[in-house]
Amino acid sequence: MDKSYIIFNEKKHPSICHDKEVENFLSYLANQRNVAPRTQALALNALALLYNHIIKKPLTLELNFNKSSISPKLPVVLTKSEISMFLSNVREPYDLQCKLMYGSGLRLMEAIRLRVQDIDFDYQSICIWQGKGGKNRRVTLATELLKELKYQIDYVRLIYKKDINNKVYAGVWLPNALAKNFQMLHLN
Repeated sequence: MDKSYIIFNEKKHPSICHDKEVENFLSYLANQRNVAPRTQALALNALALLYNHIIKKPLTLELNFNKSSISPKLPVVLTKSEISMFLSNVREPYDLQCKLMYGSGLRLMEAIRLRVQDIDFDYQSICIWQGKGGKNRRVTLATELLKELKYQIDYVRLIYKKDINNKVYAGVWLPNALAKNFQMLHLN
């Protein structure tokens, strides 16, 4: 920040400049550069450190400059009809995941990592393990999805049974360490 401050002040040494130049620079950051409030605060702190500890001419506490204010970004939320239209255009096999994301508030990776044992039909909830920030949480399961989820689970069980009965089927790939662990379990 010191370099841009010096360039802003036509390459004058900071010891020649003081309160007025700092005020003008901070206003410039807010008005012309449209920096975030935190960036402007960082610049102010850097200049305060420069003047307090290096130049030994502390800035006044009554600096008068335009404070940066960027309005918070509001999330874009779809209306019920827009969501309905979106979900009606999503094709299988992705429609159920999209409905879970919308109906239960799952994030993308939470929906992808969802396992059958994480779904609690009795309490109509879903356990999310190691979600955003490594946190676990429980979310409600949309009632409208119960029938579809049960159908999906039954369908996958049927495919699993066919795979197990297929003599050509060799199982699934497991990482080396996990495969060794399973071999050890079967040996005991």
